Amino acid sequence: MICFSRRLVLVAFALLVSSRSSWAEAPEPTSLLRILNRPATAGVLKSLTADNAEFIVAGKELKLPLADISRFGDWQETARGPQIVLHDGSILIGDILRMTTEELVLGDALQLGRCRWEDETIPLSRVRGILLQPPANRLERDRLMIALANEKRRDDELLVVGGETIKGICLGTKDAATGDSTNGRSWETLRFQLRGVNHAVNLPAAKVRGLALSTTLQPPLKSPPAYWLGLADGNLLAVRRLHATAKTVELELAGGVLLNCDLETGDEQSPRFLDLVSFLWPTNPRMLAVRPPVKYEFRPYLSTEWPLGIDSNVHGGRLRQRTGIAFHGFGCHAGGTIEVEVPERAEFFEVEACVDDSLADNGRMQFAILAVHDGPAKEVAVSPMLTPQDKSYAFRVPVTAGAKLRLEARWADGGDVGDDGNWCYPRFVLGGG
Repeated sequence: MICFSRRLVLVAFALLVSSRSSWAEAPEPTSLLRILNRPATAGVLKSLTADNAEFIVAGKELKLPLADISRFGDWQETARGPQIVLHDGSILIGDILRMTTEELVLGDALQLGRCRWEDETIPLSRVRGILLQPPANRLERDRLMIALANEKRRDDELLVVGGETIKGICLGTKDAATGDSTNGRSWETLRFQLRGVNHAVNLPAAKVRGLALSTTLQPPLKSPPAYWLGLADGNLLAVRRLHATAKTVELELAGGVLLNCDLETGDEQSPRFLDLVSFLWPTNPRMLAVRPPVKYEFRPYLSTEWPLGIDSNVHGGRLRQRTGIAFHGFGCHAGGTIEVEVPERAEFFEVEACVDDSLADNGRMQFAILAVHDGPAKEVAVSPMLTPQDKSYAFRVPVTAGAKLRLEARWADGGDVGDDGNWCYPRFVLGGG
């Protein structure tokens, strides 16, 4: 009996060693690399400069100019707070160590590795809003983040847990231990002066959902970002310049904010900063994004009229694909048709179509592209039937300058409940000249 037990122990030990060997030899995590005029392929980002990016694809190094990259990976949000929304569109994840009327300091209050940035000072003139306690509901969270990023405000607005909004002036935070508004690594209250009232009130942090800051003093952006970076922890960065040294990474954002972090992350799974990058979207001169105004028509299944979502789904939330959030595109319920004109120098039209799952998971629909040029519309591409559980269907069709394209979202048999379609990243690929 004892020998049998020892044999079991030896077998178990051998299985454990074998399993650990398998883990050690597992391939690195990959994301989908979309290259202009080439099929998409899985890859791992290895280096990034102002003009080029280097990937490992099928075990080989591949160096590409940023102008040849359509997109790498997809941005994955995080549901935890705090989230700081900057006026250039960046979203920073981290704790607010302290805040005055002029600036805030971002860092890791508990020293648990929750924040990529340590003691970074950010001018409030570059901040659109702060979400301290994001709603658990995705659609509610999406709408709130879109409002923080896009709405213009004369006053600061305090978002209180429970739904109330208070207008006035934010006077900063008070330190938990000393009551000082400028020192310490944690705070208990937010000081806020209501409009028309001469004295300030102190609100406990637990009662504050978020803060929307006045946009009247925010400077205009001097230039668009060179590229967007999304990190695995939910950070989203509009990067103008990235400079890496032997030990640190310095990022200059499009709005002028400077960020610094260690090149080595201390994470065994993602030891380098670039290992955290799950999303890269260059500002590409050869890609012309389809922007409003566009012609939109809707033919209801019964009687409900659905509007066109501009960079949002039809419910006012973010455009959600199975693999992440899309930054740009149109939300189009089944029965909707979008018509766009093909510009000069355009050679191809590309778009990724999917069924959004923000409110329902029972949608089932089809997407089609029709071309109109010297005659009736002709169907040039059609997707299979898609559900919210399916990945986006990628279209790539040749186009003729001066023609028109119709993007149709079609319902399947059985009605249009949950048929919330998304046309993600619609763009024309331009030729030379």
